[in-house]
Amino acid sequence: MKLKLIVLFLFCLIGTSLMAQENRWLPGHVVLNTGEKVNGQVRGWMKKGRQVVSIKFRKSKDDKTVIYKAKDIREVKQEDLLIVSVKKKKNKKAQFYITIYQGDYLSAYYDPEAKRVSRLSTALNVGQYLSFLVFKDGELKKITKLNFRKPIAKLCSDNEKWVELAENKEWFQYSNLYEVVKVYNEQR
Repeated sequence: MKLKLIVLFLFCLIGTSLMAQENRWLPGHVVLNTGEKVNGQVRGWMKKGRQVVSIKFRKSKDDKTVIYKAKDIREVKQEDLLIVSVKKKKNKKAQFYITIYQGDYLSAYYDPEAKRVSRLSTALNVGQYLSFLVFKDGELKKITKLNFRKPIAKLCSDNEKWVELAENKEWFQYSNLYEVVKVYNEQR
């Protein structure tokens, strides 16, 4: 009986500490639609399913909390995490996307609707996302793991140095997405 109480107490203690970390204010900034960068503190975001819907921000501990939606700001940075506001299509409303790599010419974001490789799967990359989003020339495109090379090669075909690197199939892989997008931006 005592053992059960101790275990129950430990679970409650662990759960409380996890909630405290999720609700901490961390240093960060927002970039408003006007281009103004405002430094302050960011604390979590509200989600609808897997999609980030709004961000909580305050300039300092004594200031009032402001809740921003994707239509209000361009980006939010919290420590190393960058969340950007992007329109999927020019006439659609903006949504928040968590960046994999933010570049001047080509950017990659996590797809909030992406499925993951199942833990029950016999695949080697358990937990890996099966799709992501690529943003180039004002358009957001979904790239899947199954159909990765052709769409990325087509998007990046305007960069001769990148095309040469992409011939190396060990480098040009879905699991190397960050490096593939980074090199494209650096070689431009």
